[in-house]
Amino acid sequence: MTNTKFAKYDDYKESGVEWLGRIPQSWDLIRLKDVTQIRNSNVDKLINEGEISIQLCNYVNVYNNEFIDFSADFMWATANDAEIKNFSLIKDDVLITKDSETFEDIAVPALVRESFLNVLCGYHLALIRCHILKLSPRYLHRLFQSYQYGFRFRVFAKGITRFGLGQSGLRDALTPIPSLPEQTAIANYLDKKTSLIDRKINLLTKKAELYTQLKQSLINETVTRGLPANHLGRGLDKTVPLKDSSIEWLGKIPVHWKVKRLKDLIISLESGCRDKGGAVDDGIVSLSAEHINWAGAFNFDSLKYISANLYDKMKNGKLKVGDTILTKDGATIGKCAYINKQYFDKMAVNEHMFLIRSNKYIASKFLYYLIYSKVGYDQLRSQMKTTAIPGINLNINNATYFPIPSKNEQCMLIEFLDKKTYQIDKIIETINTQIEKLKELRKTLINDVVTGKIKVYKEGKA
Repeated sequence: MTNTKFAKYDDYKESGVEWLGRIPQSWDLIRLKDVTQIRNSNVDKLINEGEISIQLCNYVNVYNNEFIDFSADFMWATANDAEIKNFSLIKDDVLITKDSETFEDIAVPALVRESFLNVLCGYHLALIRCHILKLSPRYLHRLFQSYQYGFRFRVFAKGITRFGLGQSGLRDALTPIPSLPEQTAIANYLDKKTSLIDRKINLLTKKAELYTQLKQSLINETVTRGLPANHLGRGLDKTVPLKDSSIEWLGKIPVHWKVKRLKDLIISLESGCRDKGGAVDDGIVSLSAEHINWAGAFNFDSLKYISANLYDKMKNGKLKVGDTILTKDGATIGKCAYINKQYFDKMAVNEHMFLIRSNKYIASKFLYYLIYSKVGYDQLRSQMKTTAIPGINLNINNATYFPIPSKNEQCMLIEFLDKKTYQIDKIIETINTQIEKLKELRKTLINDVVTGKIKVYKEGKA
C-alpha cells in the first residue's frame, strides 16, 4: 500500500525514537504513564471462600475481540474489595495482553465500550485508563493496533518459553500525541474505514464458507452414492440400483457396495505426542489443528517443532505420505487433512490430533474423503465425550461405519473428486488471498494514520 493518494502533514520532525521515525511537527511525544493510569492485573480465575462473586474479562476475551461490550462471554470467579476497586471495567478502558506464549501476541488491545457491574480485568492483562483531557481512549486503542507502536512492547517483553511485559516496559513507552480534536478525527476516520474493510472481509469469509460446504456436500454425495450421471456435473446416477445399508442415518447405498467399520479399514489410529521439553527447532515439524483449515488445506505460516530425542522415541504419531490427520478435541474437532506429499523431512502430530493410516482394503485418499465427508463428520461429532474439553477417543474405531465400493471404483471416485475439489479449492484460495490482502490493508492503514504518515484531520473539523 502506498500513501501517494493520501494527504500528508506540511512539516515533520525527528521523534528521536528509532521505531517511530519522523512524526508531524505539531505532535508531542509523551511517556504513556504521564497520560494514563496503568495497572497490571493480578485477579486470578479461582473461586475463594469469603470473597465477592464477580465476572472476569480474560486473556481470550481481549485477544479475540477488538471491543468489549455486553455481548462478551465472561467467566465467573471471586475477588476481594481491593481487586474490585482497582480492576473493575468502565467505559473507555483500554485492555492489552501483557503475557503470552509468543512475543507476537504481546500488547494486543481491546477497547471497553460499556461500563460493567462487577466485571474485572483478569490476570495476564493490563488495564490502561486515559487522562481524557490529554489522551483519547479510542486513539490509544488504535495506536496499540499499529505494528510500529505495538512492536516496541514486543521488544520489551521478556521470557523464553513464555513472554511478559513489565510495568516499566509499558509505563515508559514514548507515545505520539496529536491534539485532542485530531485524536478524535483519527479515531472516527479509522472506525469508518475499518468498518468498511471488515464488511468486505465478512462477505468474503461467508463466501469461502459456502464453497467449503459445497465441497463437503459434493464429497458426501460421491462417497455414499457414487459418480454423478454424467461424471461432469452434480446429480446422482439414478440408473444405479440401490440397497438398504441397514444403517438408519446412511440410508441406501449402491447395491454392490459394502458397509465397513473404520476398524476394518485402517492399520492404525494413533494420537500424537507432546514435547514436554518445549519447542525445539530440530527440523521436526509437529502439525496441529492450527495448521489446517476446514477445507482441508494446510497453512504453514507458524510452525511448531518437537525435539529429535522425542521423535526417535515416539511409537505413535510419525507422519508419512498417505496418512490422514484429524483433530480429536477442542473447538476444532473434525478438522482433517490428507498428507499427499512429504512437506517436511520429518513430520509428526501433536497430542490433540489423530493419525489415521489405511490398510490394503481401501485407497488412502478415499479414506480421507470418507472422514472429511458429512457422513464422517457427523459420526465423529456424535461420539464426542461431554467433558470440560469436548473430544473423541479411540472408540471411533469400532463405532464408525462407512460405505465402501470396490478398489477400482474407489480410484474412479478419487479421480473425480480430486478434479472437482481442486477447482473448488482454487476458488477458496483466491477468496482467502483477497481476505489476507484486506487484513494487511487494514493494518497498514491504522499504522500510517496513527503515526502521522497520513493526515485525516482538518483544523476546525473533527
